[in-house]
Amino acid sequence: MGGRKDEFECRGEIQNGTLQGTITEPDGKTHRFKGVRAPELKRTAVVKWGNQFSFLMERIFRVGKLRVKQTNGL
Repeated sequence: MGGRKDEFECRGEIQNGTLQGTITEPDGKTHRFKGVRAPELKRTAVVKWGNQFSFLMERIFRVGKLRVKQTNGL
């Protein structure tokens, strides 16, 4: 490996439609990986979008960190 001491090295290749290879950590540990193509998603109807909702607001609601500041003195 070259470069910085805190970099990971990823090596892979495509064989028979499958991506596979290894990831080497800075300390020399290696991990093998294999990826296959996801199946095609066929739509059965026209997409109907709902109301827009910001990702940030959704995350705040999901983890329960939304705080409402009381301004009426209660």
